[in-house]
Amino acid sequence: MAQVISLSDAAVLTNNMLVEGIVADIVTVDEWFKYLPFVVFEGLAYTFTREQRLAKADFAQPGSNLNQARYQGGATFAPVNVNLSAIIADIIIDGQIEDQFSETNDQLQVQISAKAKQIARTYMNAVVNARRLSGALTQANNGPIGIADRFNGMKSILDAEAGNVDDVNHPFYNAGAATQTEALVEDDPSSARVGKAGRVYTLEDLDAMIDRVTGSKPDFIMMNSRELRTLRTLLRNTGGGTDATQIQMQGLGNAKPTLMYQDIAVFRNDFISKAEPVNSVSLSVSSITDADTLVLSADPEATVGSGNAKHLLIRGLDGILYRYPITANSAGTLDVTNSGTFFDPENNVTQSRVALNGGNFAGVASAMVAERIDGSSIYCGAWGELKGVVGFTSSNNAGLKLEYVGPRENENAYQYRMKWYCGFDLYNRLSLARMSDVLGLGN
Repeated sequence: MAQVISLSDAAVLTNNMLVEGIVADIVTVDEWFKYLPFVVFEGLAYTFTREQRLAKADFAQPGSNLNQARYQGGATFAPVNVNLSAIIADIIIDGQIEDQFSETNDQLQVQISAKAKQIARTYMNAVVNARRLSGALTQANNGPIGIADRFNGMKSILDAEAGNVDDVNHPFYNAGAATQTEALVEDDPSSARVGKAGRVYTLEDLDAMIDRVTGSKPDFIMMNSRELRTLRTLLRNTGGGTDATQIQMQGLGNAKPTLMYQDIAVFRNDFISKAEPVNSVSLSVSSITDADTLVLSADPEATVGSGNAKHLLIRGLDGILYRYPITANSAGTLDVTNSGTFFDPENNVTQSRVALNGGNFAGVASAMVAERIDGSSIYCGAWGELKGVVGFTSSNNAGLKLEYVGPRENENAYQYRMKWYCGFDLYNRLSLARMSDVLGLGN
């Protein structure tokens, strides 16, 4: 017997039930960010002062000549200027779409929410990976003149860090060279990579990183999920047993147990890249001969090891650090694959490779060659004004702001603009440290 009504006819008389709201499908875990404190200011820059050289004092016996530098030398100090960068997103929406198709989900509000999410993600990635483009600012007595397109994140801050020659009691004193980065080197004599940069970290390495933070008591250890799995494995394998009550504590105002190490909270932050170069060398660029060939001033394998020149990293005039797989190396003449895409940790996006001779690298003086690009870093430090890392924002427009720009002149559309004037910096150089050249388990 035939049905009274077919499925297609029945479908004309009904509809889907559309649930209001959007289910997030792009989520990066960052347990650390919500605890980052912010400082607000207005003006050209926010300036604080760092100690530079110690004042002089010494033992003296009666009758000693005190007219000497070791008695009279005074302390010196260095100003540090912090400026704000802008993260901006525009929303342009057709008037009819906004009015007619907002019966379940408000079209404008959905776009506002999406733009706010991307601004937040841009900042969260930047506080770890961002690198300020050189030449953006000119320093003057009263602060930086100009507007930088971005600020330096923790990686760039530590890349540029220099130790204090007077800090002779620092546990890793380095005569004025950097002290706050612990670079891992393969030390297993049975490994084919012995002596090369990069290996799996140990609990002793974590202890050494923590020891570098002498400016204040560390508030956090921060690592991505891969390194967090390594830490849990190390803790499980600790002699004498380390049970859950010893390594996890309720804390920091949340219901979720927080992993602790040396009474320091350990945070997962997957904005920390797993694509950092390992066992690398920077060399001068002699010439770029065609779209996929570059000549260096020396053979990189003299440093990274025979057969280890596998990846070329070169920063273009657009500020992007491009990555090319090396297909051949003849005494520093590199042939590369210049097609396809690569992950760019600094901007947290996938970029397309471009031809080496297309003008984007005209005048570029140096490039990096690396054995591998699967390294990571672990950070340890403190946060807080006049102590550790902090975020900055404008006191006149603190936080994200949405403004109505107005109707578009030649179309039935309206424009809105979302913006955030923000910054990031480190007060005390000794309140932040990292472990670099970290490889995952099994590498």
